[in-house]
This record gives sequence, structure tokens and C-alpha cells, in this order.
Amino acid sequence: MRNSEQLPGDEFSRYCPRGAGTATIGSKAINPIAWWDILGQQFPSISQWAFDTLSCLATSCECERAFSSAKRLITPDRNALGDDLIEALECLKAWWDNGLILRH
Repeated sequence: MRNSEQLPGDEFSRYCPRGAGTATIGSKAINPIAWWDILGQQFPSISQWAFDTLSCLATSCECERAFSSAKRLITPDRNALGDDLIEALECLKAWWDNGLILRH
């Protein structure tokens, strides 16, 4: 019997009453990877989403550097720059910093 035949509703609706993925059993913490591996049999889509989410880094230094660099680029005198130009300038700066292109 398939999971969809066992309980009515979509996968998320069937999962929500379980406590929305709490990573504890009683007062004991559990490994979230093991938790979602077990639930993956019954909730394959939500389990895959959880694995994708858990695999993301909590912070990214590179992302923070890009925001800091953009902050220095967008000054009160340059506040009319368009999104496409800001993106192009930030890409060029990153390429220069990493030696992918040479300044002339």
C-alpha cells in the first residue's frame, strides 16, 4: 500500500500533526539527519526538503563579504545605480580580487 493510500491529504498535511519535525524525543535530543532518514519512508518530499535545508551552511563569509563590498559601493553619491550595474561592478571586483581578470 502506498503512503498516499494510508492517510488522506497531501504529505505536508499528514506530517504537521506529528510536531513539525521536533528534533527531540521527550527530553533527549536526536540527530536530525537520522530523524529525517527514518521519516523519509513516510514523507519523502518533506524529508528531501529537510536534507536540502540541513545541508546549507549557517553563514557564508563570502556572502557577507559581498554585502559589505556592495555597501561600500553604494554611497549617497551613487544611490541611483541600477541593480544590473551594481551586480556587474561586484562581479568585476570579485574577478579582479581572485586574479581571474587583470586591471589595466
